[in-house]
Amino acid sequence: MKLFVPINNLKILLSILVSCTLWPLISAQQSCNLFFMNSIPESNFVNPAFQLDCGLFVGIPIISSIHASIGSNAFNAFEASSIDPAGTFKFRPDIRQEDLSNHNFLLSEAHVVLLALGMRHRQNYLTFSITEKNNQAALYTEDLGTFYLSGNRSFLNQWMELNPSGIFSNHFREYAFGFSRSFSSKLILGMKAKLLFGKLNIESDHSEFHMYTQESPAEIIVESNAGINSSMPYSINLDSPEDFGLYNKYNTSLGSILMNRGNPGMALDFGFNYNYSSNLSFSGSVIDLGFIRYRSDLTNYDLKGQYYYEGAWALDPGNDSLLSDFAIQLNENMDSNLSQEPYDHVLDPRVYLGASYKINSSYKLNLLLYNRFFTNRIQTGATVAVQSQLSSALNASLSWSYMNRSFANFGIGIDYRKDPVQVYLVSDNMLGVLMPNTFNNANIRIGVNLFFGCRNKNLLQDGWGPKEYGKYQDLKSRKNLPEL
Repeated sequence: MKLFVPINNLKILLSILVSCTLWPLISAQQSCNLFFMNSIPESNFVNPAFQLDCGLFVGIPIISSIHASIGSNAFNAFEASSIDPAGTFKFRPDIRQEDLSNHNFLLSEAHVVLLALGMRHRQNYLTFSITEKNNQAALYTEDLGTFYLSGNRSFLNQWMELNPSGIFSNHFREYAFGFSRSFSSKLILGMKAKLLFGKLNIESDHSEFHMYTQESPAEIIVESNAGINSSMPYSINLDSPEDFGLYNKYNTSLGSILMNRGNPGMALDFGFNYNYSSNLSFSGSVIDLGFIRYRSDLTNYDLKGQYYYEGAWALDPGNDSLLSDFAIQLNENMDSNLSQEPYDHVLDPRVYLGASYKINSSYKLNLLLYNRFFTNRIQTGATVAVQSQLSSALNASLSWSYMNRSFANFGIGIDYRKDPVQVYLVSDNMLGVLMPNTFNNANIRIGVNLFFGCRNKNLLQDGWGPKEYGKYQDLKSRKNLPEL
Protein backbone atom coordinates (compact mmCIF):
# COMPACT_ATOMS: atom_id res chain seq x y z
CA MET A 1 0.00 0.00 0.00
CA LYS A 2 1.32 3.46 -0.87
CA LEU A 3 1.62 5.87 2.01
CA PHE A 4 1.53 9.64 2.02
CA VAL A 5 4.03 12.39 2.75
CA PRO A 6 3.51 14.44 5.91
CA ILE A 7 4.39 18.10 5.76
CA ASN A 8 7.10 17.70 8.40
CA ASN A 9 9.12 15.58 5.96
CA LEU A 10 8.72 17.99 3.05
CA LYS A 11 11.95 19.90 3.69
CA ILE A 12 13.99 16.68 3.88
CA LEU A 13 12.39 15.29 0.74
CA LEU A 14 12.73 18.51 -1.25
CA SER A 15 16.39 18.70 -0.26
CA ILE A 16 16.95 15.13 -1.47
CA LEU A 17 15.04 15.80 -4.69
CA VAL A 18 16.81 19.02 -5.60
CA SER A 19 20.23 17.70 -4.57
CA CYS A 20 19.76 14.69 -6.85
CA THR A 21 18.54 17.00 -9.61
CA LEU A 22 21.39 19.49 -9.44
CA TRP A 23 24.19 17.02 -8.74
CA PRO A 24 24.69 15.67 -12.29
CA LEU A 25 23.83 19.04 -13.92
CA ILE A 26 22.39 16.97 -16.74
CA SER A 27 19.00 16.58 -15.28
CA ALA A 28 11.29 16.70 -17.46
CA GLN A 29 10.29 14.96 -20.10
CA GLN A 30 11.41 12.96 -23.10
CA SER A 31 12.43 15.23 -25.96
CA CYS A 32 9.38 16.14 -28.06
CA ASN A 33 11.62 17.39 -30.87
CA LEU A 34 13.17 13.91 -30.99
CA PHE A 35 9.81 12.32 -31.86
CA PHE A 36 10.02 13.44 -35.52
CA MET A 37 13.78 13.13 -36.07
CA ASN A 38 13.62 9.63 -37.49
CA SER A 39 17.14 9.91 -38.83
CA ILE A 40 18.17 9.42 -35.18
CA PRO A 41 17.59 5.83 -33.97
CA GLU A 42 16.86 7.06 -30.42
CA SER A 43 13.50 8.37 -31.68
CA ASN A 44 12.49 4.72 -31.21
CA PHE A 45 12.60 5.46 -27.45
CA VAL A 46 9.50 7.67 -27.77
CA ASN A 47 7.78 5.73 -30.58
CA PRO A 48 8.56 2.00 -30.82
CA ALA A 49 7.04 1.88 -34.34
CA PHE A 50 9.98 3.83 -35.77
CA GLN A 51 12.21 1.83 -38.15
CA LEU A 52 15.71 2.90 -39.14
CA ASP A 53 16.90 2.96 -42.75
CA CYS A 54 19.91 0.71 -42.09
CA GLY A 55 20.42 -3.01 -41.61
CA LEU A 56 22.20 -2.54 -38.28
CA PHE A 57 22.61 0.27 -35.79
CA VAL A 58 24.93 0.19 -32.77
CA GLY A 59 24.87 2.83 -30.07
CA ILE A 60 28.33 3.43 -28.69
CA PRO A 61 28.16 2.38 -25.01
CA ILE A 62 27.58 5.23 -22.54
CA ILE A 63 27.78 8.00 -25.18
CA SER A 64 25.10 6.85 -27.64
CA SER A 65 22.43 8.78 -25.73
CA ILE A 66 22.72 11.08 -22.72
CA HIS A 67 19.36 12.70 -21.95
CA ALA A 68 18.77 15.40 -19.33
CA SER A 69 15.75 17.54 -18.55
CA ILE A 70 14.46 19.85 -15.84
CA GLY A 71 11.15 21.71 -15.83
CA SER A 72 8.89 23.71 -13.56
CA ASN A 73 5.49 25.28 -14.14
CA ALA A 74 5.94 27.77 -11.29
CA PHE A 75 9.45 28.87 -10.34
CA ASN A 76 12.64 28.68 -12.30
CA ALA A 77 14.43 25.95 -10.35
CA PHE A 78 17.89 27.55 -10.62
CA GLU A 79 16.72 31.11 -10.00
CA ALA A 80 14.48 30.19 -7.07
CA SER A 81 17.03 28.12 -5.14
CA SER A 82 20.61 28.15 -3.97
CA ILE A 83 23.04 25.94 -2.10
CA ASP A 84 24.91 27.60 0.77
CA PRO A 85 28.63 26.98 1.55
CA ALA A 86 27.64 24.18 3.92
CA GLY A 87 25.93 22.36 1.02
CA THR A 88 22.38 22.94 2.29
CA PHE A 89 19.62 23.58 -0.22
CA LYS A 90 17.72 26.84 0.31
CA PHE A 91 14.78 28.58 -1.37
CA ARG A 92 15.42 32.23 -2.13
CA PRO A 93 13.24 34.51 0.06
CA ASP A 94 12.34 36.80 -2.86
CA ILE A 95 10.52 34.17 -4.94
CA ARG A 96 7.46 35.60 -6.70
CA GLN A 97 4.51 33.83 -5.10
CA GLU A 98 2.21 35.11 -7.86
CA ASP A 99 3.96 32.64 -10.19
CA LEU A 100 2.26 29.77 -8.37
CA SER A 101 -0.71 28.03 -9.99
CA ASN A 102 -3.36 25.85 -8.39
CA HIS A 103 -1.24 22.78 -9.09
CA ASN A 104 2.54 23.08 -9.39
CA PHE A 105 5.39 20.71 -10.15
CA LEU A 106 9.14 20.49 -10.43
CA LEU A 107 10.33 17.66 -12.70
CA SER A 108 13.72 16.30 -13.68
CA GLU A 109 15.15 13.39 -15.65
CA ALA A 110 18.66 12.05 -16.26
CA HIS A 111 18.99 9.04 -18.60
CA VAL A 112 22.16 7.35 -19.84
CA VAL A 113 21.97 4.55 -22.43
CA LEU A 114 24.53 1.87 -21.58
CA LEU A 115 23.92 -0.15 -24.77
CA ALA A 116 21.62 0.17 -27.81
CA LEU A 117 21.14 -2.03 -30.89
CA GLY A 118 18.75 -2.04 -33.84
CA MET A 119 18.47 -4.58 -36.65
CA ARG A 120 16.24 -4.86 -39.72
CA HIS A 121 14.96 -8.12 -41.20
CA ARG A 122 12.67 -7.53 -44.19
CA GLN A 123 9.52 -5.79 -42.91
CA ASN A 124 10.56 -6.27 -39.28
CA TYR A 125 12.75 -4.14 -37.05
CA LEU A 126 14.21 -5.36 -33.75
CA THR A 127 15.73 -3.21 -31.01
CA PHE A 128 17.43 -3.75 -27.67
CA SER A 129 18.69 -1.21 -25.14
CA ILE A 130 19.94 -0.94 -21.57
CA THR A 131 19.31 2.43 -19.92
CA GLU A 132 20.07 3.87 -16.50
CA LYS A 133 17.21 6.21 -15.55
CA ASN A 134 16.66 8.72 -12.77
CA ASN A 135 13.21 10.40 -12.73
CA GLN A 136 12.05 12.84 -10.05
CA ALA A 137 9.06 15.02 -9.34
CA ALA A 138 7.65 17.31 -6.65
CA LEU A 139 3.91 18.06 -6.98
CA TYR A 140 2.39 20.70 -4.68
CA THR A 141 -0.61 22.99 -4.36
CA GLU A 142 -0.61 26.78 -4.40
CA ASP A 143 -1.46 26.93 -0.68
CA LEU A 144 1.40 24.59 0.19
CA GLY A 145 3.87 26.68 -1.82
CA THR A 146 2.60 29.93 -0.27
CA PHE A 147 2.73 28.47 3.25
CA TYR A 148 6.27 27.17 2.82
CA LEU A 149 7.51 30.51 1.49
CA SER A 150 5.76 32.98 3.80
CA GLY A 151 3.99 31.11 6.58
CA ASN A 152 0.29 31.03 7.34
CA ARG A 153 -0.54 34.70 7.91
CA SER A 154 -2.75 34.72 4.79
CA PHE A 155 -4.74 31.66 6.01
CA LEU A 156 -6.28 32.98 9.24
CA ASN A 157 -9.52 31.20 10.21
CA GLN A 158 -9.42 28.88 7.21
CA TRP A 159 -8.15 25.56 6.01
CA MET A 160 -5.17 25.39 3.66
CA GLU A 161 -5.62 23.41 0.44
CA LEU A 162 -2.70 21.00 0.70
CA ASN A 163 -4.01 18.02 -1.25
CA PRO A 164 -3.02 16.52 -3.57
CA SER A 165 0.70 17.03 -3.04
CA GLY A 166 3.44 14.47 -3.42
CA ILE A 167 7.03 13.73 -4.28
CA PHE A 168 9.08 10.90 -5.76
CA SER A 169 12.64 10.14 -6.79
CA ASN A 170 13.10 6.88 -8.71
CA HIS A 171 16.40 5.44 -9.98
CA PHE A 172 16.16 2.23 -12.00
CA ARG A 173 17.73 0.24 -14.83
CA GLU A 174 15.69 -0.62 -17.93
CA TYR A 175 16.23 -3.55 -20.33
CA ALA A 176 14.03 -2.86 -23.38
CA PHE A 177 13.19 -5.35 -26.17
CA GLY A 178 11.41 -3.76 -29.15
CA PHE A 179 9.68 -5.12 -32.26
CA SER A 180 7.97 -3.26 -35.10
CA ARG A 181 6.57 -4.46 -38.41
CA SER A 182 5.61 -2.79 -41.67
CA PHE A 183 2.17 -4.22 -42.52
CA SER A 184 1.68 -2.24 -45.73
CA SER A 185 2.93 0.80 -47.58
CA LYS A 186 0.91 2.89 -45.11
CA LEU A 187 1.08 1.31 -41.66
CA ILE A 188 3.78 0.36 -39.15
CA LEU A 189 2.96 -0.93 -35.67
CA GLY A 190 5.49 -1.37 -32.88
CA MET A 191 5.73 -2.39 -29.26
CA LYS A 192 8.40 -2.65 -26.61
CA ALA A 193 8.62 -4.86 -23.51
CA LYS A 194 10.78 -3.56 -20.67
CA LEU A 195 12.32 -5.41 -17.76
CA LEU A 196 12.99 -3.00 -14.89
CA PHE A 197 15.16 -3.20 -11.78
CA GLY A 198 14.72 -0.49 -9.15
CA LYS A 199 17.87 0.81 -7.44
CA LEU A 200 16.75 3.73 -5.22
CA ASN A 201 13.30 5.10 -4.50
CA ILE A 202 11.56 7.53 -2.17
CA GLU A 203 7.97 8.52 -2.77
CA SER A 204 4.57 9.61 -1.56
CA ASP A 205 1.17 9.65 -3.19
CA HIS A 206 -2.26 11.14 -2.35
CA SER A 207 -1.74 13.24 0.76
CA GLU A 208 -4.34 13.34 3.50
CA PHE A 209 -2.89 16.25 5.45
CA HIS A 210 -4.85 19.29 6.64
CA MET A 211 -3.99 22.46 8.55
CA TYR A 212 -6.35 25.06 9.97
CA THR A 213 -5.04 28.43 11.20
CA GLN A 214 -6.58 29.97 14.31
CA GLU A 215 -7.01 33.71 14.85
CA SER A 216 -3.39 33.83 15.97
CA PRO A 217 -0.98 32.89 13.13
CA ALA A 218 1.14 30.89 15.61
CA GLU A 219 -1.78 28.51 16.31
CA ILE A 220 -2.66 25.76 13.84
CA ILE A 221 -4.65 22.55 13.97
CA VAL A 222 -2.93 19.68 12.17
CA GLU A 223 -4.76 16.59 10.90
CA SER A 224 -2.73 13.83 9.30
CA ASN A 225 -3.24 10.46 7.67
CA ALA A 226 0.02 10.53 5.79
CA GLY A 227 3.27 8.71 5.17
CA ILE A 228 6.14 7.87 2.88
CA ASN A 229 7.81 4.79 1.34
CA SER A 230 11.47 4.39 0.51
CA SER A 231 13.96 1.82 -0.74
CA MET A 232 17.35 3.29 0.13
CA PRO A 233 20.14 2.90 2.72
CA TYR A 234 18.73 5.68 4.93
CA SER A 235 15.73 5.32 7.21
CA ILE A 236 13.83 7.48 9.70
CA ASN A 237 14.90 7.04 13.33
CA LEU A 238 12.00 6.78 15.79
CA ASP A 239 13.89 5.35 18.76
CA SER A 240 13.08 8.55 20.61
CA PRO A 241 11.00 11.58 19.55
CA GLU A 242 13.94 13.90 20.23
CA ASP A 243 16.13 11.91 17.82
CA PHE A 244 13.73 12.14 14.88
CA GLY A 245 15.71 12.18 11.62
CA LEU A 246 17.52 10.06 9.04
CA TYR A 247 20.30 7.56 9.70
CA ASN A 248 22.21 4.97 7.64
CA LYS A 249 20.21 1.88 8.55
CA TYR A 250 21.19 -0.62 5.84
CA ASN A 251 24.81 0.48 5.21
CA THR A 252 24.55 -0.61 1.56
CA SER A 253 27.53 0.03 -0.73
CA LEU A 254 27.25 1.83 -4.06
CA GLY A 255 28.22 -1.35 -5.90
CA SER A 256 25.47 -3.31 -4.16
CA ILE A 257 22.92 -0.67 -5.11
CA LEU A 258 23.93 -0.65 -8.80
CA MET A 259 23.90 -4.47 -9.02
CA ASN A 260 20.73 -4.94 -6.97
CA ARG A 261 18.04 -7.02 -8.74
CA GLY A 262 15.77 -7.37 -5.75
CA ASN A 263 13.28 -4.75 -6.98
CA PRO A 264 11.84 -6.11 -10.25
CA GLY A 265 9.30 -4.47 -12.51
CA MET A 266 8.00 -4.35 -16.04
CA ALA A 267 6.60 -1.86 -18.54
CA LEU A 268 5.17 -1.79 -22.08
CA ASP A 269 5.32 0.74 -24.94
CA PHE A 270 3.08 0.87 -28.02
CA GLY A 271 3.34 3.00 -31.16
CA PHE A 272 2.20 3.47 -34.76
CA ASN A 273 3.13 5.34 -37.96
CA TYR A 274 0.43 5.85 -40.61
CA ASN A 275 0.92 7.47 -44.02
CA TYR A 276 -2.44 9.02 -44.87
CA SER A 277 -1.23 10.40 -48.21
CA SER A 278 2.01 11.17 -50.02
CA ASN A 279 2.39 14.39 -47.98
CA LEU A 280 0.51 13.76 -44.72
CA SER A 281 1.31 11.20 -42.03
CA PHE A 282 0.21 10.54 -38.46
CA SER A 283 2.04 8.86 -35.59
CA GLY A 284 1.56 8.22 -31.91
CA SER A 285 2.72 6.24 -28.93
CA VAL A 286 1.98 5.32 -25.33
CA ILE A 287 5.09 4.58 -23.28
CA ASP A 288 5.97 3.56 -19.72
CA LEU A 289 2.86 1.56 -18.84
CA GLY A 290 4.28 -0.34 -15.88
CA PHE A 291 5.49 -0.53 -12.29
CA ILE A 292 8.40 -1.57 -10.05
CA ARG A 293 7.97 -3.74 -6.96
CA TYR A 294 10.34 -2.49 -4.24
CA ARG A 295 11.42 -5.19 -1.78
CA SER A 296 14.92 -4.25 -0.49
CA ASP A 297 16.23 -1.68 2.03
CA LEU A 298 12.65 -0.73 2.90
CA THR A 299 11.18 1.97 5.12
CA ASN A 300 7.47 2.73 5.46
CA TYR A 301 6.60 5.64 7.70
CA ASP A 302 3.10 6.92 8.44
CA LEU A 303 1.65 9.52 10.80
CA LYS A 304 -2.00 9.65 11.86
CA GLY A 305 -4.01 11.82 14.21
CA GLN A 306 -4.86 15.41 15.12
CA TYR A 307 -2.72 17.91 17.05
CA TYR A 308 -3.07 21.51 18.19
CA TYR A 309 0.29 23.22 17.56
CA GLU A 310 1.30 26.61 18.88
CA GLY A 311 4.74 27.82 17.88
CA ALA A 312 6.96 29.95 15.68
CA TRP A 313 7.23 27.34 12.89
CA ALA A 314 3.77 28.33 11.61
CA LEU A 315 5.16 31.80 10.91
CA ASP A 316 8.40 30.60 9.32
CA PRO A 317 7.99 27.02 7.98
CA GLY A 318 11.26 27.23 6.02
CA ASN A 319 13.34 27.50 9.20
CA ASP A 320 15.28 24.25 9.76
CA SER A 321 15.46 24.39 13.56
CA LEU A 322 11.78 25.32 13.90
CA LEU A 323 10.81 22.56 11.47
CA SER A 324 12.71 20.04 13.59
CA ASP A 325 10.80 21.17 16.68
CA PHE A 326 7.47 20.88 14.82
CA ALA A 327 8.33 17.35 13.60
CA ILE A 328 9.27 16.22 17.11
CA GLN A 329 5.98 17.53 18.54
CA LEU A 330 3.93 15.77 15.85
CA ASN A 331 5.67 12.45 16.47
CA GLU A 332 5.20 12.83 20.24
CA ASN A 333 1.47 13.57 19.95
CA MET A 334 0.30 11.51 16.96
CA ASP A 335 0.31 7.83 16.08
CA SER A 336 3.49 7.17 14.13
CA ASN A 337 4.47 3.82 12.67
CA LEU A 338 7.65 2.50 11.09
CA SER A 339 7.69 -0.73 9.08
CA GLN A 340 9.50 -2.50 6.23
CA GLU A 341 6.76 -3.67 3.85
CA PRO A 342 7.19 -4.08 0.04
CA TYR A 343 5.36 -1.56 -2.12
CA ASP A 344 4.74 -0.74 -5.80
CA HIS A 345 6.02 2.33 -7.61
CA VAL A 346 3.76 2.96 -10.62
CA LEU A 347 5.46 4.66 -13.57
CA ASP A 348 3.99 7.85 -15.01
CA PRO A 349 2.77 6.98 -18.55
CA ARG A 350 3.29 9.38 -21.46
CA VAL A 351 1.18 9.77 -24.60
CA TYR A 352 2.44 11.31 -27.86
CA LEU A 353 0.22 12.17 -30.85
CA GLY A 354 1.88 13.67 -33.92
CA ALA A 355 1.22 14.75 -37.50
CA SER A 356 3.71 15.57 -40.27
CA TYR A 357 3.13 17.45 -43.51
CA LYS A 358 5.78 17.25 -46.23
CA ILE A 359 6.03 20.73 -47.73
CA ASN A 360 8.47 19.64 -50.43
CA SER A 361 11.39 17.23 -50.85
CA SER A 362 13.48 19.17 -48.30
CA TYR A 363 11.07 20.46 -45.63
CA LYS A 364 8.46 18.99 -43.28
CA LEU A 365 6.10 20.66 -40.83
CA ASN A 366 5.51 18.67 -37.61
CA LEU A 367 2.92 18.99 -34.84
CA LEU A 368 3.03 17.04 -31.58
CA LEU A 369 0.73 16.86 -28.54
CA TYR A 370 2.25 15.46 -25.34
CA ASN A 371 0.73 14.31 -22.04
CA ARG A 372 2.39 12.82 -18.98
CA PHE A 373 0.09 11.28 -16.37
CA PHE A 374 0.86 11.56 -12.66
CA THR A 375 -1.52 10.59 -9.90
CA ASN A 376 -4.30 13.23 -10.05
CA ARG A 377 -2.14 15.44 -12.26
CA ILE A 378 -1.43 15.74 -16.00
CA GLN A 379 1.52 17.52 -17.57
CA THR A 380 0.54 18.74 -21.04
CA GLY A 381 2.57 20.24 -23.87
CA ALA A 382 2.47 20.98 -27.60
CA THR A 383 5.29 21.30 -30.13
CA VAL A 384 5.48 22.74 -33.65
CA ALA A 385 8.65 22.01 -35.62
CA VAL A 386 10.07 22.60 -39.08
CA GLN A 387 12.43 19.87 -40.20
CA SER A 388 14.84 20.05 -43.13
CA GLN A 389 17.25 17.76 -44.92
CA LEU A 390 19.99 20.34 -45.52
CA SER A 391 22.31 17.89 -47.27
CA SER A 392 22.84 14.16 -47.65
CA ALA A 393 24.73 14.22 -44.32
CA LEU A 394 22.93 16.93 -42.33
CA ASN A 395 19.38 16.91 -40.96
CA ALA A 396 18.07 19.77 -38.80
CA SER A 397 14.92 20.79 -36.93
CA LEU A 398 13.73 24.03 -35.32
CA SER A 399 10.86 23.81 -32.83
CA TRP A 400 8.64 25.89 -30.57
CA SER A 401 6.85 24.31 -27.63
CA TYR A 402 4.28 25.21 -25.03
CA MET A 403 5.13 23.33 -21.85
CA ASN A 404 4.86 23.87 -18.10
CA ARG A 405 2.80 27.09 -18.56
CA SER A 406 5.60 28.62 -20.61
CA PHE A 407 5.63 29.69 -24.26
CA ALA A 408 9.37 30.50 -24.25
CA ASN A 409 10.67 27.12 -25.41
CA PHE A 410 12.72 27.15 -28.60
CA GLY A 411 14.37 23.87 -29.51
CA ILE A 412 16.81 22.56 -32.09
CA GLY A 413 17.75 19.21 -33.51
CA ILE A 414 20.95 18.53 -35.44
CA ASP A 415 21.97 15.19 -36.88
CA TYR A 416 25.22 14.86 -38.84
CA ARG A 417 25.78 11.44 -40.36
CA LYS A 418 28.76 10.32 -42.39
CA ASP A 419 28.46 6.56 -42.51
CA PRO A 420 29.18 4.71 -40.36
CA VAL A 421 29.22 7.49 -37.71
CA GLN A 422 26.37 9.74 -36.60
CA VAL A 423 26.64 12.64 -34.13
CA TYR A 424 23.48 14.38 -32.92
CA LEU A 425 22.06 16.94 -30.49
CA VAL A 426 18.35 17.45 -29.76
CA SER A 427 16.75 19.93 -27.35
CA ASP A 428 13.21 21.13 -26.64
CA ASN A 429 14.54 24.40 -25.20
CA MET A 430 18.16 25.11 -26.04
CA LEU A 431 17.95 28.60 -24.52
CA GLY A 432 17.14 26.96 -21.19
CA VAL A 433 20.29 24.86 -21.49
CA LEU A 434 22.43 27.92 -22.27
CA MET A 435 20.73 30.26 -19.78
CA PRO A 436 19.20 28.09 -17.00
CA ASN A 437 18.58 31.08 -14.71
CA THR A 438 16.19 32.62 -17.24
CA PHE A 439 13.91 29.79 -18.40
CA ASN A 440 11.65 27.33 -16.58
CA ASN A 441 12.53 24.42 -18.86
CA ALA A 442 15.76 22.93 -20.13
CA ASN A 443 16.13 19.77 -22.17
CA ILE A 444 18.97 18.16 -24.11
CA ARG A 445 19.94 14.81 -25.62
CA ILE A 446 23.33 14.16 -27.22
CA GLY A 447 24.98 11.02 -28.59
CA VAL A 448 27.10 9.13 -31.10
CA ASN A 449 25.89 6.10 -33.12
CA LEU A 450 27.28 3.67 -35.68
CA PHE A 451 25.40 2.47 -38.83
CA PHE A 452 25.98 -0.50 -41.10
CA GLY A 453 24.21 -1.74 -44.24
CA CYS A 454 22.48 1.52 -45.11
CA ARG A 455 20.65 2.05 -48.41
CA ASN A 456 20.55 5.01 -50.77
CA LYS A 457 19.88 8.04 -48.56
CA ASN A 458 18.02 9.90 -51.30
CA LEU A 459 15.52 7.07 -51.49
CA LEU A 460 15.29 6.82 -47.69
CA GLN A 461 15.51 10.51 -46.90
CA ASP A 462 12.68 10.46 -44.33
CA GLY A 463 13.73 7.24 -42.64
CA TRP A 464 12.61 3.71 -43.40
CA GLY A 465 8.88 4.04 -42.98
CA PRO A 466 6.21 1.90 -44.65
CA LYS A 467 6.15 4.09 -47.74
CA GLU A 468 9.91 3.83 -48.26
CA TYR A 469 9.81 0.09 -47.65
CA GLY A 470 7.15 -0.24 -50.33
CA LYS A 471 9.35 1.66 -52.78
CA TYR A 472 12.22 -0.67 -52.02
CA GLN A 473 10.09 -3.76 -52.59
CA ASP A 474 9.01 -2.40 -55.99
CA LEU A 475 12.62 -1.79 -56.98
CA LYS A 476 13.67 -5.20 -55.67
CA SER A 477 11.11 -6.98 -57.86
CA ARG A 478 12.36 -5.17 -60.98
CA LYS A 479 16.10 -5.00 -60.31
CA ASN A 480 16.92 -8.18 -58.38
CA LEU A 481 18.11 -6.30 -55.30
CA PRO A 482 19.38 -8.36 -52.31
CA GLU A 483 17.22 -9.27 -49.34
CA LEU A 484 17.29 -6.91 -46.36
